[in-house]
Amino acid sequence: MSIKSHLSENRHALLWSTVTLALILAGLLLRLYRLNSRSLWLDEAASVKTAAMEKMSGMIHVVINDLHPPLSYIFLRFWILLFGESDLSVRMSSVFWGCVGMLGIYFLCRFGLKWDQKASNLATLFAIFIPIHAYYSQDVRHYVIWFAFACFALSFLFRAHSTMKFYYFLLFGLFQAILFYVHNGAILFCFVINALYLLFLLLYKKFHPLRLKGILVSGMTSFILYLPWLPTLITQLKNPTLFKGFPYWVPRPTPMDLLSTLRKIVGVWDLNLAINIPGAIYLILLIPILILLFCGLFYALKNRRTGESVLALTVVTYPLFIYFLSHLVVPIWLLRVFVPTAIGVPVVAALGTRKSLFGQKFHTLLIVVIILYVSVNLFTSLNLLHTYKKQDWRGGAKFLSESVKKEDTVLVYRHFYSTPLERYLHPEIKLKEVELTRESAAEDLSQKLANKVRQLGKNSEKTYLVFASSEVPPKKLLSLMNKTHELRERKSFYGFEILIFRDISFLHNKEEIHKK
Repeated sequence: MSIKSHLSENRHALLWSTVTLALILAGLLLRLYRLNSRSLWLDEAASVKTAAMEKMSGMIHVVINDLHPPLSYIFLRFWILLFGESDLSVRMSSVFWGCVGMLGIYFLCRFGLKWDQKASNLATLFAIFIPIHAYYSQDVRHYVIWFAFACFALSFLFRAHSTMKFYYFLLFGLFQAILFYVHNGAILFCFVINALYLLFLLLYKKFHPLRLKGILVSGMTSFILYLPWLPTLITQLKNPTLFKGFPYWVPRPTPMDLLSTLRKIVGVWDLNLAINIPGAIYLILLIPILILLFCGLFYALKNRRTGESVLALTVVTYPLFIYFLSHLVVPIWLLRVFVPTAIGVPVVAALGTRKSLFGQKFHTLLIVVIILYVSVNLFTSLNLLHTYKKQDWRGGAKFLSESVKKEDTVLVYRHFYSTPLERYLHPEIKLKEVELTRESAAEDLSQKLANKVRQLGKNSEKTYLVFASSEVPPKKLLSLMNKTHELRERKSFYGFEILIFRDISFLHNKEEIHKK
């Protein structure tokens, strides 16, 4: 090779590396959009409270009594030590992991699947605008960390497959163990990945003894590294209090729930727009997404590409696996559990742009399809980040801080709602937690709650009740309370309500004392 051609290759590589960094920067800017426009929701506030505990041992104790492994809390803890625990700071931790995940997609394509830089950058471009990833890159939870480490784990698996080098299988086992320490759902995710990999080895007649040995050793490596936490996981799963009431708020999914989840994974979301777009036009805009995914799947299966086939089938197989588990065991059908499933979407979509599928004649049409694909996903992601809401604890706390007086009582139905509310509440205002036991899924707790409000709000000028209307029907509760209490005000916030009551007998006694 001449010096001139060598320099030309280096310039070419530098150019594409610059493009990669520019793409990651674009993804960062998207994930910063309206980052601090809303309060932390319940799970985010609980994560921050746990990670920010004074002692690491105390944090681990709380995690052990929860249903999650400790690694994401450890990451968040060190982030808080460095940058503080303001809303913006802790949300930036998720943005950081979101960027690591986008870089992981590039690494997966370039290193794991051995694509060229141009194709790897195209997959990274598609990854930037995956709505489900952009959505959860602003959520202070485990899911984008799981996504990021899964990209690197898959990279080492597919690199081991193509190079037949045993130490890559060991690295796959190491990163698989890291995933287990990030989220329990990763155990199920990795089970599906390994099963699909073995399946395609059989179908494509690539079942080499070294590959089988590598998968077994990687699994054993993961098991040994996870062994210290395994007794804790077993204890957590046996703890009845963790699952008490779980089926009531996570119902078993229907076939329509499955289809809805699948379309959100690939980027097809319901949009909340100021103007109504006719369904036919919206479907036309979604055609590029479906074209690229089906072409990518066809290309992977036709050319017997093991890694790409595994990624393509994971998009459907993992949700199906969770769907059946939700009917056989405890319902675990939550959209956020499927974030890592979206790893295959940009890779398969980029695979669907191969010229060998379309030919030079359709090159211009292919460019149009790519532009439409990116445009629709960008628009959907921006729309989600603009309209995304969970609970407005910041607004509720501001109202209470300005309204509650010393002689008033503030009740919070469901103890876990205290965590996000106290984060924004004036420190002088003390909350009283109300916890009621539901004997069955059909039981109406309105009467029990009304009795508790009367009991705990006795001798108070005003009683403020913070509760989610999904927990107790407000009309039923108000009809039960009006026998003894007067409703002074009703404030609705996103995700919960605040009812302000005055005790009628307390008012009468006060009036009599005033007359005397």
